[in-house]
Amino acid sequence: MGYRRAAARDFEEASKLDSRRAHTWCALGQMRQELGLENQALNALGQASVLGLDSLELYRTEARAYQGLHRRGRAAACYAQALAATDNPPYELLVEAAALYFEEGEASSTAVDKALGRLALELPRDPAAEARMWEVHALLRDLQTRSTETTAAGLAALEVDAQALAQWTRLSLLAVQLDDSETRAELEGGVAKVPRAPR
Repeated sequence: MGYRRAAARDFEEASKLDSRRAHTWCALGQMRQELGLENQALNALGQASVLGLDSLELYRTEARAYQGLHRRGRAAACYAQALAATDNPPYELLVEAAALYFEEGEASSTAVDKALGRLALELPRDPAAEARMWEVHALLRDLQTRSTETTAAGLAALEVDAQALAQWTRLSLLAVQLDDSETRAELEGGVAKVPRAPR
């Protein structure tokens, strides 16, 4: 009904009555995020995570909270987890996650474009798949001024390949993380630990 403060109070009370329910903590985190209380939202979502919740909604809400704190690398990592939590990510989630790539203006976008280009070059050579991914890139850049729902509906109407959209979105999220000082070191450290062959 749109009464987020009342809902947040109810979820706070529910979490006090039974602190072992991960979904209650997640709902509390979602309400706090929607109220613009990002740090408090992340605390509640962290509790849901500690209790074992592993869901698309948890990671998407975390991503939105990190976006509100202007921590793009962390937001990108959470969106990547949200995509990994479902076999068929909805167009709306893909578009919302991809929007992170374009949000910081031309200077940052250029740096991320370079990272995306490098990542694309490291993929196994498949000219058709590459062409589809850059087509997705162009469409998203063209549609970025519209709402998530409108863009998602437009991509669906154009019958844009959902797999190409998902692949491009995953790469763009990785590019954002590599362009961000907070998350780049973690990614590079993780890659260094991977045995040479699977790299």
